[in-house]
Amino acid sequence: MKYAQIVHNPTAGCGLHNKKFIINLMTSYDYSVTYTSTKDEDAWRKFSPKPGIKLFIAGGDGTVTKVMNRILEIEKDKRPEIEILPLGTANNIYHSLRLNRLQERNKNDTNFDFGIINGHATKLNFFEGMGLGIFPHLIQEMQNAPEKFHTTKDKINYALQSIIDLVGRFEGVQLNIVTDSGTFQGNFMLVEVMNIHFLGPQIPIPSEGNTRDGFLDLLMITIDQRSFFVDYLKKLLNGSTSNSDLSLFSTFCKVSKVNISFENELIHIDDEIFYSESRQNLELKLENKGLKVFPTDLEEFRC
Repeated sequence: MKYAQIVHNPTAGCGLHNKKFIINLMTSYDYSVTYTSTKDEDAWRKFSPKPGIKLFIAGGDGTVTKVMNRILEIEKDKRPEIEILPLGTANNIYHSLRLNRLQERNKNDTNFDFGIINGHATKLNFFEGMGLGIFPHLIQEMQNAPEKFHTTKDKINYALQSIIDLVGRFEGVQLNIVTDSGTFQGNFMLVEVMNIHFLGPQIPIPSEGNTRDGFLDLLMITIDQRSFFVDYLKKLLNGSTSNSDLSLFSTFCKVSKVNISFENELIHIDDEIFYSESRQNLELKLENKGLKVFPTDLEEFRC
């Protein structure tokens, strides 16, 4: 009998996997598990990862990052190995790790870099990415979405259509960006500092998004590329991307450190949004190999 902990978001994605289903399925794989729901505030407050015992995270990207932040409170040598069970809508972290595993020779490397942001009111971590421009506004819109979605595909398509609408009316953000690869200034539609390969509703960036290569991926789209971006998003929405690539109209580079200066702008850090009412100069860098994370191979957990 193997022992494990499970942290589960029962409302993630399709909401089709309840506590009983997950525990029974893990038992069928010879696991004895202790269960914590993120929707049980008292249980989540008391949750403590156990050194040496595998931790399964059953949920979407928001659940994964929530648990990862909790794990970072533990001494590095006592942090448990994490296995992601993808129950969310986009599952961008899971799919990025799957892509990493397919591309790498060392299939057993589970190290996961994470980002650190200095210059905010408090020091913050990120696992997916940080950005300005349309994506903080998309997150805001999706939080207030009027529809109840029957499938994750419906929710992804709704998000893609929402981005298309946002791009059509967005006026841009004035930014100054300094990196070890150069300095960039201008009026931007989108600036994303990424640690993974997929953005928002499963939009692939022009990189493998390796979560253990020691680099961040900087993606920038200026306001004058509006029409190209709309065409690209419409192709994604229609399921046709064979002749479309963000790299054709965006600026992309790998960096080890980024400084972004802005004023009075909405920003996102992973799936959380913040509004800055003053001049900000944020420094973003990586903490190498701070976590051990890998994607599950159990197909039963897919929505």
